[in-house]
This record gives sequence, C-alpha cells and structure tokens, in this order.
Amino acid sequence: MSLTGDRAELADALSEIEGVKGYKYRPNAMNTGDAWPLLQSLDNPEAGAFEATWRIAVILPSDEVKASEWFDSHHEPIADGLADFGFVDRIEPGLVQTEAGDLQAMFLLVRREA
Repeated sequence: MSLTGDRAELADALSEIEGVKGYKYRPNAMNTGDAWPLLQSLDNPEAGAFEATWRIAVILPSDEVKASEWFDSHHEPIADGLADFGFVDRIEPGLVQTEAGDLQAMFLLVRREA
C-alpha cells in the first residue's frame, strides 16, 4: 500500500468527473468542484493487511440553495467515479474551515482494502 500513490490515484479519478477538479492535497484557493483526499484512518482488521479509509472533500457553491442543488446532482457521479478506487461508505455535507470563513463541502468516505 502506498498512501502517496493512493492520493495521486484519487486526484486523477476525481479530475475525470465532470464538474470536479482533483488535487492530491488541499489547494490554496478553493472553487466549486475542487476536491482532495484526506486520510481518515488505517485499520488492521486481519493483523497484517492495513485498510485505508479516505475522506474526500469536495467544495460546494457558497449559496445554500445552489450548494444543495450541486450536491443533489453530483453525489452519485462522484461516487461512481471513485468505484474503481474503492468502496464509498458514506456521503455527507459539512464545512471546510478557512481563514476567510467556512466553505460548504461534500465529504465522501472511501474505503480501500489492501
């Protein structure tokens, strides 16, 4: 397992989804559709084969209604676009904290088995 390789693979997979631009790490300036992986956890259920769970952040529009509409229309294509990488366990709305204020975001939990 290579976490660096997983980050690059996730960024590439995200960039292939219409309306989404993938990054290996959080970009300095964030726009709607910008997405990047955050390592959520490494579990070792079989004592020898780590399972990585990634938390993918995707920036939503700042307007509440537009954010809801973007979430509604993009959550399934994003999950489908990540299917070759791993299993999407959960999708939920949330906030990304920045110095300029919080940004609305979609978070996906993606599990990749070793």
